[in-house]
Amino acid sequence: MTRGGAFLITGLTALLAGVSPARADSCVRVAKPLAASTAPVAGDFEPADCAHVSAASAFRYDGRTVRSARVLAVGEVLRQPPSFALAAVRPGDKLVIRVQAGPVVVQRTVEALQAARSGDRLFVKADDGAVFSVPFEGTQP
Repeated sequence: MTRGGAFLITGLTALLAGVSPARADSCVRVAKPLAASTAPVAGDFEPADCAHVSAASAFRYDGRTVRSARVLAVGEVLRQPPSFALAAVRPGDKLVIRVQAGPVVVQRTVEALQAARSGDRLFVKADDGAVFSVPFEGTQP
């Protein structure tokens, strides 16, 4: 659906769940293995006690999103990254673009070509191979 000329992009799965905004005393446990330079999403972590936090630096900010600074193993406990910088989608995620003009609704399945947060522009690829940029407003289940 358009809102002021923007497309509403909805995820095929809910990507944002369970991780609250970061605080200095907040920690997370890695729930899914992450390769170095991966843009993690909130679903990659679960809340954890800060008693056994890894001392090694786990994240870096690339100007758009947080990225893993190294390989992150399942079960590793880390300081929680700032939620504002977590990606909402990453390359390869399947999304649906939905545009509404009056009673007409057009939907198209696409694949994200880059990591993005809500409010970013996002390059996507359609099933027919067409690549285009759309404003990304976030995901919905």
